Amino acid sequence: MKKTFTLVAITAMLLATAQSAYAHVGRPYTLVNTDSLVQKFLSGVFAGTHHIGSGIDHLLFLFMLLLPAPALALHHRWLPGRTFGESIKATLKTVSAFTIGHATSVVLSSLNIFSLPEKPVEMLIALSIFVTALHALRPAMKRTFLLLPLIFGLIHGLAFASMLKQLVVFQSDRILTLFAFNIGIELAQILLVVFTLPSLWWLSRTRWYPGVRNSFALFGLLLAEFWIGERTFNLKNPALPLTDFLTSHIWFIPAVLLILALLANSRLEWRSERRT
Repeated sequence: MKKTFTLVAITAMLLATAQSAYAHVGRPYTLVNTDSLVQKFLSGVFAGTHHIGSGIDHLLFLFMLLLPAPALALHHRWLPGRTFGESIKATLKTVSAFTIGHATSVVLSSLNIFSLPEKPVEMLIALSIFVTALHALRPAMKRTFLLLPLIFGLIHGLAFASMLKQLVVFQSDRILTLFAFNIGIELAQILLVVFTLPSLWWLSRTRWYPGVRNSFALFGLLLAEFWIGERTFNLKNPALPLTDFLTSHIWFIPAVLLILALLANSRLEWRSERRT
């Protein structure tokens, strides 16, 4: 009864959070036009956090990177076995590679040193989700995998920069806005890791983990295919209502993951109690 109450309470809290996110994400964001450097900095941070939070494709890419974090790659298979500390270390390496990539391309593109047209960038972002979803299903790039978040980070950064160029204040305070905007993106990434990695590691201690990891990876693979078709060949995206829902409810996937982790471990404890 106590476990059930805890599960219901946490679920209700997460659903309330999702509803709160729905009220804010998706609205156009503009930087504050003020002479105060502090306000400009904070506004840039909020703009970066808002931008990555309102783009489900960016968040889904990061989520696909996190899926195998608690597992070890052995003979082209994922085997649970990492401690929580080892999972954090692996996640830090992956997210840091992605950060270096997107921070580099944000700076280069925002300062008009290097850029790509929007359509190829959006297609490559969809491709990045496709590749990382395949990797979550079956590790094929054990030694060189950190190159992928680095390379795809460069692509995602070009999309971040295209949004940043549209903000008026950026024209007068480029360096400050660039710095603040990147910090905002980092904060959004940290929040995703904090709300996702513990549930994934908790799941990895149960028999549910392979099925959950593969199910989410297949889900990401399917959405990536739809986005590739839409962004490359102008095909109709049948998953558009779903992606709109996920964009408006950015905590929905972490909430589902946490509920699955609670259920899996509750079942594990129930079996242990029966045996004793």
